[in-house]
Amino acid sequence: WAPIGSYHCGSSGLMCSASSATANVDALGLSETGVELSLAGDVLYVLQENVLSVWDVITPTEPMFVDELPLPERARAMIVDGDTLVVEGKYSLFTVDISEPFTPEIIGELVFEPMIWAMTHLSDDLLAVSTELGLSFVEVSDPSEPVVVSALLLSGSDGWVVELDEGQSTSGWGYD
Repeated sequence: WAPIGSYHCGSSGLMCSASSATANVDALGLSETGVELSLAGDVLYVLQENVLSVWDVITPTEPMFVDELPLPERARAMIVDGDTLVVEGKYSLFTVDISEPFTPEIIGELVFEPMIWAMTHLSDDLLAVSTELGLSFVEVSDPSEPVVVSALLLSGSDGWVVELDEGQSTSGWGYD
């Protein structure tokens, strides 16, 4: 899982911190709102609105635009997992093959009926996705077919229910 590293988006554009100085990278032309960045080796993935842009940053102070991938819906976050980039949309998770880093391709989708609030990495190939109805645990070991393997369903003010196996469950106190 790749951290953002030495890049951040500010009011004057994308900034990258080199080992001895900070350089302003105006060439990317990004606004400071609604931008997600993820660094994987010498490749910077930039997510803005419904477009994933790919930048070669082998020379951090001179990024070069390589390609862009239109996404089916507005995207809000992404996580890099090896050769896979998981993108969070409003109602779907998209898995993007980045084995050829400069030519990303959508290879899988998992649709959620309630709106997705957020996603986070739990361990290799396992994500937690929160929605209006609760928390889903999503396995992406086969990126072409992401799958919900378990769910924690929230039932309003009545409490919560954890689905463990068929016929087994446990519950807890109120949730608002």
